[in-house]
Amino acid sequence: MDAVVPLLLAACLVVLPGLASLLIVRARSPFVIGYAPPVSCLMLLVASAVLSALGIPWRLGAVLLVLAIMVLALGAGALLSGRLAHRARTSRPRRAGRRPDGRPGARDVVARAVDPDIDPADPHALDEARRRRRRRARIAAAVLPLGALAGSAAVVVPALAGMGGIDTLNGSYDAFFHYSALAFIRADGDAFPLTALAPMYGGAQAYYPTTWHMVASLLPGDVITAANAAVLVTLGLVAPSTAALLHTVVPRRRDPLPRALAIAAITCSSALFLSLPATALVFGLWPFAFAVALLPAAVGALAELLHRGEVGLRRRGAAALVICGTASVHPSILITLAVVMGAIALIAALALLETRGRRVLGAAALAALLVGGFGVVRVVIAHLAPMAELTHQEPTNALTPLLVLLGDRPRVRALPYEPLFMLPLLALAAVGAVRAVLLRSRALLVALVCAVIAVVLTYATQSHVPALRALSAPWYGARERIAPLFAMSVMVLACGGLLWRPHGRTGGMSERTSRRLIAIVAAVLVVVTVIGAAVPTRVRLVGSLAYGAWGLHLQPYVTAPERAFIERAAAELPPGAVVLGDPRDGTPLFWSLGGVEVVYPSLAGPQTLDGRRVARYGDEYREDAKVCTSLTDLHVAYLYRDESARDGDYFGTPEENLLWQGLRTMPAGDLRVVDRSGDYVLYRLVLPC
Repeated sequence: MDAVVPLLLAACLVVLPGLASLLIVRARSPFVIGYAPPVSCLMLLVASAVLSALGIPWRLGAVLLVLAIMVLALGAGALLSGRLAHRARTSRPRRAGRRPDGRPGARDVVARAVDPDIDPADPHALDEARRRRRRRARIAAAVLPLGALAGSAAVVVPALAGMGGIDTLNGSYDAFFHYSALAFIRADGDAFPLTALAPMYGGAQAYYPTTWHMVASLLPGDVITAANAAVLVTLGLVAPSTAALLHTVVPRRRDPLPRALAIAAITCSSALFLSLPATALVFGLWPFAFAVALLPAAVGALAELLHRGEVGLRRRGAAALVICGTASVHPSILITLAVVMGAIALIAALALLETRGRRVLGAAALAALLVGGFGVVRVVIAHLAPMAELTHQEPTNALTPLLVLLGDRPRVRALPYEPLFMLPLLALAAVGAVRAVLLRSRALLVALVCAVIAVVLTYATQSHVPALRALSAPWYGARERIAPLFAMSVMVLACGGLLWRPHGRTGGMSERTSRRLIAIVAAVLVVVTVIGAAVPTRVRLVGSLAYGAWGLHLQPYVTAPERAFIERAAAELPPGAVVLGDPRDGTPLFWSLGGVEVVYPSLAGPQTLDGRRVARYGDEYREDAKVCTSLTDLHVAYLYRDESARDGDYFGTPEENLLWQGLRTMPAGDLRVVDRSGDYVLYRLVLPC
């Protein structure tokens, strides 16, 4: 029950502002709940800029007030534009129904699709069919959010169970950075990306995408509870975002219910993919995971923006906001969006080549696309290649990259390879790929091209050829960052395959048979998802690896007894105290949990000259006046040490340990024990200067 309030508040902060904005401007976006979170993120970014400029602290009440003003302003603008459009309208839209010549209108045709045996000359039968169609449309409208809710629950519930509690410390490397960042935002009242995390970089202003931190900093509880709630809500956003994508790009049918069932089932199955949960729960890349969770909605919005039909200005504007909101969460997501955009351009150019009278234009477009793509590849190889080496390669053979991508197994050795859960989706995706090729369905062809690109990039992450490996540099050489592109493509193809009703020489599958088949397959997908969520070696195991299942994948920087000691010792220190210590010993928790200033708030290297001097030569302050002056300028009064066998040096390489060597051998005569619990000791440091 301790998790309910922070989870609900986090969900409301991420969904409601954008939902209210899209509804009040009548954007008519498909499955608006899935498109709302990116818009909310953009609104939070604007709110952070406004509050920072006005000098108003980043607090829940102030943020809600700014968000409410923004929604009201959008509503006023929509009302004004609506009245202007009403005055400019010169003709009314034609009413659907029976045409003046007695032939059935569009709604009558759709009504007959629900029941093919309807006599078009019988008005009573047509009325009954229309009522049934409206009833089925209402059911379809309810099925989609149910599928999204089920998909969210299928990943959030086992992840929370794996954590062991909403207040459990994540022991990954990056988590300590984000804990300290949250503490600084709460303490300083500044969440604007250009200024919020200056204390993390020695006071130097530097851009850092803080949208995830904005949400977490407003939640109740300590930074660990707030961070865990924000992470779980991040994972819960994948399903509604996927539903928005599928509802936008999957070809429509006359009867909306089978389509809704297919989309809901595929959306629920999004919980079977493990790369994003591993990115968030094991590696602690929380802002990036937040952007990845919104990526399907951004791709759907891109399709809306590029739609050639009469989408409407408001709907296109809403799509642009969704893309901007997703990019604001973590700009690196634009790289994947650029890949999707390239696939869309490629399919469009090929379509022009097949169109009479436009083949020259198609050839020119294709040539321009190839030249541009070649230029991008050259730039990546020439300037970004070192980024691919940030991720260590795994032992591999010719089939390993393909198999781990198909089974969506991240780089976590503790996870067993269980591809059986993915087989139904992959089988449907194969059918969708056939449909894409045979029927030239643009949306499915784009998905197929994206899937092929994802396979090539996954092989690039494991390649020993420098030029080929450099292709994965924009994704830091990590297949977990590439896997979401493949996952999206698979789900779009699977939905297209499930809804395919091939027509043969004998007439093909009947409408009723197609509906029943879709319902059966959808039920199978939901059952497989539920089983996958319940299996302890999947999401639940992923949720435990950085939260307590130590030794399977990670070793803890901070144990539970050490955390308890740090919290107790921090509470007893006087105001203004500054604690020095190797950050790999857990020293950053003095700040993030105890509110006591530390010299090194993250596990990264020192950010200032004084910090670097003290880390390397801190034990020489009696011999070197510069070192003593640096300690004095940093206002150091206390020293924390983990003197167990698993201290900071246990986790580092010899080169990394040399960086912190000066903190290990401080003169014993200048240290006074303030508090001790086993191997965890807090000293008072008496300086001679």
